[in-house]
Amino acid sequence: MPAVITSAVFLGIASLFIIYGREKIDALIVSHFKYLFYGSALAFGLLHATNFTGNPWIILAFSPLLGGPQIVVGLFLGTIRMKNGLAYSMLFHMAVNMIALIL
Repeated sequence: MPAVITSAVFLGIASLFIIYGREKIDALIVSHFKYLFYGSALAFGLLHATNFTGNPWIILAFSPLLGGPQIVVGLFLGTIRMKNGLAYSMLFHMAVNMIALIL
């Protein structure tokens, strides 16, 4: 399910670029950056709540708690991305996943 949501978001963003042009989209991103930054970290964490199995209503109710650590990691990864670039953010994400895999 997260792959479908991610694909829909990317398709929507690509459509906006085609319809409105890059300059208008860039201006929109700059003017609303903090909302986009925190919103994407929140979405990153909440989408990770889909990793849990069980009663979907209980998972939905507790998704802020279940995805809480991932929300924090999303904020951290976003900060790394802004300060050091996408490659470092991706490397850190892989390191976090590798630690979880080993444990």
